[in-house]
Amino acid sequence: MSGVVFRTDASTVIGTGHVMRCLTLAAKLKESGAQVAFVCREHAGHLCDMIEDRWGFAVYRLPRDPNHDKQSRRSDADLAHAGWLDSGRENDAAETTAAISTQFKYPDWLVVDHYALDARWEAALRPLTRNLMVIDDLADRHHDCDVLLDQNLHRNIAKRYDDLVPAHCCRLLGPQYALLRPEFQIARKKLRVRDGTVRQVLIFFGGMDAHNETSKAIEAITSINRPDLTVDVIVGATNPNLENIRSICARLAHVRLHHNPGNIAELIANADLSIGAAGATAWERCCLGLPSIMISLAMNQESIAHALADDGLAIYLGKRAAVTAGMITAAVEELMRNPDRMKAMGRACAELTDGNGAKRVACALDSHPIVLRPAQIGDCDSLYQWRNAEETRRYFHHPEPISIETHRDWLTSVLRNKSRSLLIGQRNGEPVGVLRYDCARTQCAVSIYLVPSQRGHGYGSRLLCAGHEWLRQNRQNIRQVRAEVVKANRASVGAFLQAGYVKDDGVFVKQIA
Repeated sequence: MSGVVFRTDASTVIGTGHVMRCLTLAAKLKESGAQVAFVCREHAGHLCDMIEDRWGFAVYRLPRDPNHDKQSRRSDADLAHAGWLDSGRENDAAETTAAISTQFKYPDWLVVDHYALDARWEAALRPLTRNLMVIDDLADRHHDCDVLLDQNLHRNIAKRYDDLVPAHCCRLLGPQYALLRPEFQIARKKLRVRDGTVRQVLIFFGGMDAHNETSKAIEAITSINRPDLTVDVIVGATNPNLENIRSICARLAHVRLHHNPGNIAELIANADLSIGAAGATAWERCCLGLPSIMISLAMNQESIAHALADDGLAIYLGKRAAVTAGMITAAVEELMRNPDRMKAMGRACAELTDGNGAKRVACALDSHPIVLRPAQIGDCDSLYQWRNAEETRRYFHHPEPISIETHRDWLTSVLRNKSRSLLIGQRNGEPVGVLRYDCARTQCAVSIYLVPSQRGHGYGSRLLCAGHEWLRQNRQNIRQVRAEVVKANRASVGAFLQAGYVKDDGVFVKQIA
């Protein structure tokens, strides 16, 4: 991968979350040798200096133009967040085109994370990049992209983008793809077991918190008569209410203020309960199993908050304007009286995301494709080891180990059966997984497992997609692929959904064009 350009913005209106998640992915891509750069507009509250100075990435800055052409405003009126651009869509496309053409040449990927940009902007930039990825949460506009990432939890997320992205688009959907910094993976490995008792509370409403929900939460906690309760307050780098919050915290002996700290994962791991927003920080808390009381600060957070609350992973109090300090106090006191509920919430959170999302997304952008080849009798020993591994057998319908003699007989039978195809997927010559197709007329059933050492890289959906192309080339009569997936196997369920399968009466189905 020679080059990746990110088009994203931060501002007092947009907040910092879009830039921060892009930086997390950018750092992971840089580890793989990619040359990374950003294109950002200089809004009030931009993070261009931080991207350059703290993260070391080149930034091409687009000038702010609050008086941009009124005709451009009218042409973008169909986009709910058009005002976030401070420039017409066509003008922004032209300026970004100039930046890529003169500064970054022909990148492998253009990654777009901006609610004010849609398929029209993306189509204009298509000639300048080999591939285009979109990061979105709203599903409120069309996209012209090769990969779409929505890292959030939504109801019916598998169908959310059905009519909004091209048929070939690879969809990375759900919190398993949450873009979390490496510090969260490290903290998760040494995470303590919480006993449900609330001794330490964390208050954090993201990098901006323009409406000062932080002070509201501090007021709520201090009204509880618990002198033994310790409160950590995190305030982001661009929070406009810093001095007011600093003054409040200075008067309270049990409250500690942390301004733009570098140890957020440690603070989350040390806490027993969090009060915060339902944005990107929700996945940081989930990764470290921290129960939360949530308030939504923006429209895009409401769906996430409802989904988390419905699944018992958090308590959602509502939109910020409707939430009072008294409501927060009541929610905290209720959880303090119910340690069993606290423990259940923490366990459910930790199961939702493991902190490896950035690695999975980076793998999806990997320029090295997965190539399929037919299995041979010489693969017998390798297939036997992969198939018999405990982590592979765990979700089989018959999970008991088998003997090498039984396996050899089975493999010989499969290789002779013209209605069956056993394929080994390889990346850079290294095996990553196995597909088996059992075909009859125009349908076939698929089974899949990954080589044990290759688990956790997001190869499952890529292996399935490679299989679809193999079927088109080698079994042109096949029009539908079906799969039975154990519900408890979340990784496998996610892989099938991301590869475009639809759940139909308990079976996953994919139409092959």
